[in-house]
Amino acid sequence: MPSCERLRMEWLFIPLGFFVGVLGTLIGVGGGVVLVPILLLCYPHMRPEVITAISLAMIFANSLSGSAAYAWQRRINYRAGMVFAVAAVPGAIAGAFLIGYIKTRTFDVAFGLVMLIVSAYLMLRPAKDMASGVNGCDFKPTAAGLKLGALISTGVGLLSSLLGIGVGIIHVPAMIYVLGFGVHIATATSLFVLMIMSGCATAVHLFDGSLDGRGLITVFLILGVVPGAQLGAYLSRKLHSVWVVRLLAGAMAVSGVRILWMAF
Repeated sequence: MPSCERLRMEWLFIPLGFFVGVLGTLIGVGGGVVLVPILLLCYPHMRPEVITAISLAMIFANSLSGSAAYAWQRRINYRAGMVFAVAAVPGAIAGAFLIGYIKTRTFDVAFGLVMLIVSAYLMLRPAKDMASGVNGCDFKPTAAGLKLGALISTGVGLLSSLLGIGVGIIHVPAMIYVLGFGVHIATATSLFVLMIMSGCATAVHLFDGSLDGRGLITVFLILGVVPGAQLGAYLSRKLHSVWVVRLLAGAMAVSGVRILWMAF
């Protein structure tokens, strides 16, 4: 049984989960980019595979709730989403097995560098380019675009499962700038892909015992993240696409700096 002091601390993961659910669904990344740095700060000696397992379980709940809301808004491109999800799943499963062999410091440095590189790219991108792309769930990517997207998804699935951040942190920029999706459709479709990918990775972590003894944190996060995802999907309809991308870049920059600071 958890102590009263530990229980009082872990109750705070409910409002944290709510915040992560709002932001993660709003920008289509699942919320791992926010949660992982906080877990590293609160539990500096926690093994990387445990951190990623908790994050991916939370991401699954977040993306499931957010995808339901986006489906109601008719913003998910299911054809592209299924292709990308099928391609991402093998990478996600491989990453879930490989994470146990990665040292904590290597994990932290890799996570921080990925965050800063992609954040800088998004910040430096002209605003007019951020608003480009075709918005609408009837957007049909070309056959070549689907193949390229599938290739990207495989690599992103592996990286995301290793870092516990969800595919969206890299997938959303790739869908917007490489494949031509509109920002709002990219975030919704990315969350749909994330739901499938994180579900498979979480199943692996349940099987290998990475979540053993951490069920309370995970449950509290999920209790907050499910309603937070609904609010995030609602707010996304009110924000201009440029601000969605700026929020994504800002969240990544803060996370990247914090993790690199802790690593060194």
